[in-house]
Amino acid sequence: MNVLLVTSFFPPLRTAGTENYTLGIARGLQALGHTVHVICAGDWDQGDHYLGGFTDDVYQGIPIRRVHFNWTKAK
Repeated sequence: MNVLLVTSFFPPLRTAGTENYTLGIARGLQALGHTVHVICAGDWDQGDHYLGGFTDDVYQGIPIRRVHFNWTKAK
């Protein structure tokens, strides 16, 4: 099964409770044979525009899409 996990942030950039919990779920699902992807926020306060694009990353074998926002540019 394909699984998309959505969280505020994700390791290794942030490693608090929710991030570590989501990592544990992702690793557990992978161990059961599922395909897991994560989408989360990346940069939170950089760039010239509110939406600054995205970057793709892999952490511990888990593909991650980090969406970059600049909250200081939000209206």
